[in-house]
Parts: sequence; C-alpha cells; structure tokens
Amino acid sequence: MQPSSFIVWPALFALGWLSAVLLQRWRARRAPAEAAGPMSAGTALSAQEAAHRIEAATQLWTQHIESVQTQMREATERLIGGFRVILDQLDDITPVSAEPVDGSDLVLRVNMLSQCDRELRDLIGSFGAFIASRDELLGTVRSLDRASSGLRDMAEDVDGLARQTNLLSINAAIEAARAGPAGRGFSVVAAEVRRLSTASGETGRRIGEQVRVFGDQVQRTLTQATEQVREDQTLIQRSEQTVTRVIERVDHTVEVLNARTLDLSRRSEDVRVQVEQLLIAFQFQDRVQQILDQITQSMSATRACLLEAAETGRLPPAEDWDALLAAGYTTAEQKDLSLDPTQATQASGGAVFF
Repeated sequence: MQPSSFIVWPALFALGWLSAVLLQRWRARRAPAEAAGPMSAGTALSAQEAAHRIEAATQLWTQHIESVQTQMREATERLIGGFRVILDQLDDITPVSAEPVDGSDLVLRVNMLSQCDRELRDLIGSFGAFIASRDELLGTVRSLDRASSGLRDMAEDVDGLARQTNLLSINAAIEAARAGPAGRGFSVVAAEVRRLSTASGETGRRIGEQVRVFGDQVQRTLTQATEQVREDQTLIQRSEQTVTRVIERVDHTVEVLNARTLDLSRRSEDVRVQVEQLLIAFQFQDRVQQILDQITQSMSATRACLLEAAETGRLPPAEDWDALLAAGYTTAEQKDLSLDPTQATQASGGAVFF
C-alpha cells in the first residue's frame, strides 16, 4: 500500500486542533460579550449549527473509514483463502513422483519462489505499518472527544450568562417600580431584557443538549474504533502467521522439486493462475488509496472553511457544506454513502475502473 494512505491521521489531528482554536477565540470574545449584554439567539444558533455540521462531517468520514476497513478485511480474507489453495496445490504436487526435473527448470523455479518469499515478507511489513496508522487514527479520535468537552463548557457558559442577565433585569424592574411613573420606560426595557435572557438561556440549553449528543457519538465512535483496531490487529496477526506458514511450505517444496513428474507443469500452471488472481484481488489497495486521499482532501478543505467562518462569523450554506464534503468522490462506496437509498441503488449499477 502507498505510504500516502497513512496521512489521514494528520488531517484528523488538524480538525481537533481547529476545534480548540475556535473554543479559544470564543472565550477571548466572551468578556466583551458579557459587558455588552446577553448573547443573541442568532449567535447561539450559529454555534449550534457549527456543532451540528462538525458532527455530520465526523459521521461521514467515519462511514468512509469503516468502508475502507471492510474492504481491507474482505480482501485480506480472500488473499488468505488463495494462499490456502496454493498450499493444497503444492501438497498435491510434491508426492507425485521421484523422477528428477531438468536442472535449469529447477533453478528458474527456485528463483521464482525466492522472489515470492521476498514479496510476502514485504506484505508482512505493510501489515505492520497499517496497524501503526490505525493506532494514530485512534489517538486523533480521542482528541476529538476532548474537544467535545470544550464545546460542552461553552454551552454551560451561555446558560450561566443568561441566568445572570435575567437576575439583572429583575433588579432593574424593581428599581423602575420604585421610581414610579418616571421609571416606566426603563421598566419596559427591563422586561424586554428579561425576555431575551430567557430565550438565550433556552437556546443555551438546546446547544448544551446538542453538544452532549455530539460528545456521546464521539465516545461511541471512539469505542467502536478501539474495538475495530483490536479486531484488525488480531486479523493481521493471523494473516502474518498464515503467510509465514506459506513461506515455510514453499521453502520445503523447493527441496523436493526434483521428485516431480510431467504433471508438475500442469499443476504449476494452476498455481500461476491462482497467484495472478491473488494479485488482481490485491488491487483493492487502489480503491482504499482513493478513498483515504479524498478523506484527507475533504478534511483540509473543511478546516479552511471553518477557519474562514471563524473570521467572518458566518457559516456557509448547507448546500455548499454538503458539496464541500462530497468533492472528489471517485468510488461507488463513497457516492452510495452520500445519497438517499433510491439514488444509491441507481448509482450502484455503474462500474468503477482503476
């Protein structure tokens, strides 16, 4: 697998960093907001919409990564099954006859099997790199969990500001009542401030609930990712053991090649065809590579969009946000995840070539 397929974790780390930056900027602006008055409902709703969009983007990226995991697991199982077939073929070839084969043919076969040995060992190394990449991805998901805690604190601060403003408006109403007719205008203002603070508090509570839901989903994603990493490690360890056994059996077969008969050529051809099929099956890495590259590009574009939104104070339209997440899709799996069931059924009828 190409090394660039493992660069998705820095983009996820950047997303976690962006959440922390947005939290810091909000807190820096909180003091002027407290002096000016209660947080408006529009500002609170913008924060709620930002949390909702980050949640939707995280869910979409998680689905794409799970799609990659499924392709990796299924292709690995097919490879293991193919290796078992090769072992059975070699077992059938070995005891056929004690008649020696031509020396030059033996040398060619030994060289071929030695090359297979080197390639299989390289494959074991790729499995190890995949495990390391998944561990780093898991660490980034943990950082997102910590960022959700910061958003929860923001919601609590909004609710606290609303309560303080409401108390201030009550005191102002009392003072207006004491002032008599001269304080009627101020009493109307105090009542309006109390109404706005109540609405702001309700919005803050809704934001808090949304943030809690987002935090729970991040926690579930973290739990699922942890379990998935554990399962993948077990699967890859078994794959390495199977490949190691294949290498040992191939090495043993080299020692007894001189005992084969004319039937060896036909059976060797069967083995060659099986190996070619395994090589075709191993092309799943191209599809995995394209999905991971798109996820990386999508995260970079999303980060830039959120930074711009933090500077301008305005979020892009929902249609532009969806188009940003879907930009660069190349595989049927990605398009199916972004479409409704009817569209996904129609789209799945096309063929994707690499």
